Amino acid sequence: DMEFYQEVLKVTNRLIGKQRDARSDNQKGGDLKKVEGDQKKTAEEAQKLAQKLDKHNKDKTGDPKSGDSPKGKDAGKDPSGKDANGKPADPKDGSPKPGDPMDPKKPTETKPGEPKPGEKMPGESKPSESKPGEPMPGEPKPGEGKPSEGKPSEGKPSPGKPMPGKPMEGQPSQGKPMPGQSGPPMPGQPGQPMPPQDQPPSDQPPQDQEPPQDEGQQDLNQAQDAMKRAIEELEKKSRESAGEEQQRALEQLEKLKAKLEEILRQRREEEKELYLAMLEVRFQKMLKVQLQINSETTRLEKIPQPERTAAHFDKCNAAAQLQQGNSVDADKTLSLLKEEGSSVAFPEAVEQMRSSMDLIAGRLTKADTGSTTQLLEQIVVETLEEIILALQKELESQRQKKNQQQQKPQKGQPQDQKLVNQLAELKMIRSLQNQVNRVTKQIGIEIDGEQAAEPDHRKLAEDLAKRQQRIQSATYDLSTGRNE
Repeated sequence: DMEFYQEVLKVTNRLIGKQRDARSDNQKGGDLKKVEGDQKKTAEEAQKLAQKLDKHNKDKTGDPKSGDSPKGKDAGKDPSGKDANGKPADPKDGSPKPGDPMDPKKPTETKPGEPKPGEKMPGESKPSESKPGEPMPGEPKPGEGKPSEGKPSEGKPSPGKPMPGKPMEGQPSQGKPMPGQSGPPMPGQPGQPMPPQDQPPSDQPPQDQEPPQDEGQQDLNQAQDAMKRAIEELEKKSRESAGEEQQRALEQLEKLKAKLEEILRQRREEEKELYLAMLEVRFQKMLKVQLQINSETTRLEKIPQPERTAAHFDKCNAAAQLQQGNSVDADKTLSLLKEEGSSVAFPEAVEQMRSSMDLIAGRLTKADTGSTTQLLEQIVVETLEEIILALQKELESQRQKKNQQQQKPQKGQPQDQKLVNQLAELKMIRSLQNQVNRVTKQIGIEIDGEQAAEPDHRKLAEDLAKRQQRIQSATYDLSTGRNE
C-alpha cells in the first residue's frame, strides 16, 4: 500500500510539472498546435492515473463492480442463466426452488390456479373464507349496522364525523385497528397517508448508491475535466479561456498531491507505531527472562563452595542455556533494527548486549557466578530497561503527534519516520560508554598486576576493546548523519 501511494505521488508530481509547462507555453504565446498536443498528452497520462487509482480503491473496498466474480444475490449463478449445478436459474430473485422450505409441492403452499388440499375449486364458496369486497368474519354486512355489546347502534355517523356526545361504543382508541381490519392499517388504504416516496425506509439502505470517491480520486477527476475544457478552448484558439482551465487543472492536481502526502504520512506513522509496540513486547520478554537468570545466579553464588555438588553445576548449566536462548532472541531483534536502518545507537546497544549475554552463558557453563558475571548480567538488565523506556516515550510522543495532526493537518512532503529521536540516541551512546567503563574497572579489581593472565580476563578485555571501537564509530555516524 505504501509503495502504491509513493508511485501515485511520483506520477502526480510529474503531471504537475507537465501541466505547468503547458500553461506557461500558452501564456507566452507559444505554438497553439504544440500547446494543444502537450495538453492532450498530459490529459492522457492523467486518465491512466485515474484508472489506476480507481481500481485500487475498488479492490480495497471490495466493490463488486471492480471484480469479475459475482457477489451478493447473484453469487453462484452462471452468466448463461444457470446455477452452479447447471440447472436453469429461477428468473425471479427470492422465488422458491424445488427442495427449498417454500417448495410449491408442499401442502402449505399453492401454485397459481391450484387449490390447497381439501380446498374447493375457484368459484366455490367456503364458510371460513371471504371474497373480495365481503366483510371479515364477525363483521356486519353493508347496511346492517354494527352491533355494540349485543345491542344495535343508534344510528350511523356520517363519514369522518363522530356521533354527538360520547364516542360510539366499539370505536377503537388511538393506535388500535379500525373495525373490519385484522391488524394495523396498511399504507395506501383510504384515510391513511402514503410514506414519502423520496426517502427510503430507515432500516433499508438506498439501492444502487455509488461509493464515495476518496483519496484524491475526485480531485483527479476534476483536473481531467478542466484539461478537457482547456483542449476544447485551444481548438477554438481561445488562449485566455484555455489558460483559466489549465490553471484549474493545476490547482486540482496540487490538491491531489496534498492528499497523497497526508495519506503517506499517516501510513508511516501507523507503521511506526506498530513497529515500536512490537519491539517493546520483544524487549519486555527478554527482560523477564534476564531477571530470572540474574536471580538464579545470585542464589547459586550464595551457596558455599564445599556444598556445591553435581546438582549445583546442573543448575548453572540450566541458567546458561536460558541465557543462550535470550541471546538468540536478542540476535533476531537486532536483525529487525538493522533492517529498519534509522537508528545508530540502539542497534549497537543490542549488539553489545548480545555479546554480554554470550559472555554470561560461557561463564555460567563453568559455574562462574561471581561478581564479574553478576555485573555483566546487571548491565544487560539496565540496557533492556533503558531501551524499553525509550520505546515507551517514543510511542507516547507518536500518539500526541497523531492527535495534533488530526486537529491541524501538516502540509509538505512527508518525511521518513525515525525509530527514536536524536536525544535518545545520544543517551544510549552515553550508557554504552558507561558500561565499558564499569566492566573495565571490575577487571582491574580482579587482576593482580598490570596485565591480565587469566584467559577469561583476556577474553573480556579484548571484548571491551571492540566495544569501545564500535561506540566510537556509532558516535561518528550519528554526528555526521550517515544513518539518514
